[in-house]
Amino acid sequence: MSNKKRTNKKSTQNASSAYRQSSKNKQGSTKQKVMVSNKRNASSNMLFKIILALVAVFIIIIAVIIAISLSQQSDNNSQTPSDIFNPNTVWNQNMLMGNADATNKLVVYSDLFCPFCRKEAEAIHANEATFDSEYINNSLLNYEIRMTDILQSKSDDNSTRGGEMLYCAAEQGKFWDYYYDMLDKLNTEYFSKGIGAYHGAPEIPKLTDDFYLSQAEKTALDVTKMNTCLKSGTGLAELRKSTNSARAVLNSGLPAFYVNDKYVTSGFDGEYSAIKQVLTAGGLR
Repeated sequence: MSNKKRTNKKSTQNASSAYRQSSKNKQGSTKQKVMVSNKRNASSNMLFKIILALVAVFIIIIAVIIAISLSQQSDNNSQTPSDIFNPNTVWNQNMLMGNADATNKLVVYSDLFCPFCRKEAEAIHANEATFDSEYINNSLLNYEIRMTDILQSKSDDNSTRGGEMLYCAAEQGKFWDYYYDMLDKLNTEYFSKGIGAYHGAPEIPKLTDDFYLSQAEKTALDVTKMNTCLKSGTGLAELRKSTNSARAVLNSGLPAFYVNDKYVTSGFDGEYSAIKQVLTAGGLR
C-alpha cells in the first residue's frame, strides 16, 4: 500500500473518531442542558407552590378577620325587640326610674340634643310626684332612658359627647339630676332662642367639654371621675350599644316610646296627659 493510501485511510479514521467524539460531546451537552432545565423547572414549580401556599394562608387570614368582624357586628346588632324590652331586662340600673321587676316597662330612646326629647323629659319631671304615685311607687311601671347619638351632626360631635357625658354621670349614680340639668341648660342657652329647636333651625355650635363639665360640677358630680370615664371609653361604649339598638328597632324619630315589647310612637310635643296616652296605647297592664 502506498504512502498516499495509508495517509488517506488514517485521515478517514481520524475524522470518524473526531465525529464520534463530537457526537458524544453534543449528547453530553444536551443531557446537561436537560438536567439544568429540569432543575430550573423543579425550582420554578417549588417557588410556584410556595407562592400558592402563601396566598392560601393570606386568604385564610383575611377570611378569619372578616368572620370575626361580622361576628362582632352581629353581636352588636343581634338584639331583637323582645331581648331589648324584656320587662326583666334593665340595661343600666342608674338610668332607670322605678323597680326593675315592675309589671310594665317604659323605654324611651332619646338624644340630649333632641328638643322634643326635652319636652318628653320635662313632662314627666314637672309632674314627677304624680308620675311616681300613679306608676312608680306601686311597681306598676319602670321608666328607662336610653341615650343615643342618632342626631349626631356631620359638623360637630355634640350628640356623641353629650350622650357619653350622661353615661359617665350614670356611673356616679346621678344620671337623672345631670340629665335634667343639662336639658335645662340647653333650653336656656339654645332651644328657647330657636337654635337647634327644630328641623332647619340654626345649628347649635360645636360645644367644648367645659360646657358639660361645668354643669357636672354644679350638679355635684366628681369631675375627675367624669374625665376618667371619658378617657376609658366606657360611656361611649354604652352609647354605641344604645344607638345600635335604636337604629335596629326605630320606626321614626325621637323620642321613641316602647311599652313592654310594643313600639307605640315617636316624637313628642304635648303635656303630661300625652305620656298617659302613650302608656294606654302601649297596653299598660
